[in-house]
Amino acid sequence: MAPASTDGKTKHITYSVTGTANGDMMFGFYTAGGAYDLIIDNFKVSKD
Repeated sequence: MAPASTDGKTKHITYSVTGTANGDMMFGFYTAGGAYDLIIDNFKVSKD
C-alpha cells in the first residue's frame, strides 16, 4: 500500500480489506496533525 504523491500532499492508494467470517470489518484513516481534505472516489464494498 505505497502512496504515490505528485504535489507532496496528494496520495493515491489502493488496497483490499478482508472481514471476519461473521461479516465484521473495520478500516480507518490516520493523520499526524493538521487539517486536510479527504476525497474518496471509486469506493466499492462487495461480499464474495
